Amino acid sequence: MMSEWYKIVEKSAEILPKAHILTYFQKTALLRVEKNTLVVGIPREFFRGWLESNAKDAILSASQQFFPNSENVLFEVDGTLEQQSDFDPRNIFSGTFRKSSPVKKQEPFTISRIQMGLARRFLNPSLTFENFIVGSGSALAHAAAEAVANAPGQKYSPLFLFGGVGLGKTHLMHAIGNRIAEETPDANILLLQTQNFVDEVVNAVRSGKGDQIRDKYRRADVFMLDDVQFIRGKERTQEILFHIFNDLNLHNRQIVLSSDCAPSLLEGLEERLVSRFSMGMVADIQFPDFETRLAILQERCQESDLSFSRDVLEYVAEECSGSVRELLGVFRQMLANFELQGVLPNKTNVGEIFKNMNREKRQEMDIKEEVASGKAMSIEEIAERTALFFDVPLEKLIGSSRLREYVVPRQTAMWFANKKLKEPLQKIGNYFGGRDHTSVLSAVRRTEKNRKLSSDYWRQCNDLRKKLGM
Repeated sequence: MMSEWYKIVEKSAEILPKAHILTYFQKTALLRVEKNTLVVGIPREFFRGWLESNAKDAILSASQQFFPNSENVLFEVDGTLEQQSDFDPRNIFSGTFRKSSPVKKQEPFTISRIQMGLARRFLNPSLTFENFIVGSGSALAHAAAEAVANAPGQKYSPLFLFGGVGLGKTHLMHAIGNRIAEETPDANILLLQTQNFVDEVVNAVRSGKGDQIRDKYRRADVFMLDDVQFIRGKERTQEILFHIFNDLNLHNRQIVLSSDCAPSLLEGLEERLVSRFSMGMVADIQFPDFETRLAILQERCQESDLSFSRDVLEYVAEECSGSVRELLGVFRQMLANFELQGVLPNKTNVGEIFKNMNREKRQEMDIKEEVASGKAMSIEEIAERTALFFDVPLEKLIGSSRLREYVVPRQTAMWFANKKLKEPLQKIGNYFGGRDHTSVLSAVRRTEKNRKLSSDYWRQCNDLRKKLGM
């Protein structure tokens, strides 16, 4: 009955999502048809609950085209299917194009839409209070953020959130903006990355329009600045932010700030600005505990309508004790493996994900250490020593040959010149045969990619670094 089951699943795939077909139909089979009932074999009990709740009707509807009298579907565990079944649902999609959902037309921008909020486009609608998992380390920050969202400008202004990377500060800021936007559609909500704010100030000052920045942001009903630690040492930016802060505070507007540390620990900041940052509510977000990490993973499974093994989720929650961002990164890789390859996560393949992540972290740390330890040297010296290291003529290294034996050393030399000497891309390109800056940038990116993909090449770069005395 292999062919009939294949056709039934293929027909069911017109109703059920591809990810679910790949997950829950793997190693299944149509065992028999008893009177008006189809008996479907499943390799493990794990599959039964989801199939009965979500796929039974689709299977029954599809089966009636081949077994017109069928009225019911039963699922029976058959352990032999794990080793003996050749049914692979991936084959269904290898040559079948499923109809995609119609593309929604983009609503045109109009004056009225723009007037509804100057920076509404900066809010991520998927980051809400409803999908923020509250743990013991984030309870205070979450409560303060909700209080701000429910009564902006009336309490806790400014709200200063601080904590490590990937713990949820940005999520809470977007949640505040989305809640206020929902309750007050005409509110002027501004959520900015501090680096973008700094760039805007620099451009405005350069063109003699510094005062216009202050006028622009003083009109905000809600002003949120993410990663405010990046204004350290930037005196002009701090001065403009100080005046914006005072203008907004004077008119009871809501201010929300985030940083990687508490206001008192922000070195390189004017004392008057530190004082302003500390005058409202200061709340830290700490690393999530095991229970919170597990709850986050379970929430993501529910959002994806999947049912990964609890043992695997507990394993991930136990091993991934860092940031939420890292935890979700592991989950996304698990999801990709199963969607693209039909592989259910287990401790073995999840362990490989952790190994790859740790390897990338080590290489990234090595790169940072190399860059930080760089010594004064010229582009010419780097090129000469690189040519000697790879045993290629210098004229070939800086020439136009496309042979790999010359291209790889050339890209490597460009990478060291850029990362170690901090030389402008165009200056590097001028030396290496008069190339433009985009060619140099491409070479730098290619080298970084190759370092991660090839352990042998990574070792070569490390040996060359020592030869260069960097």
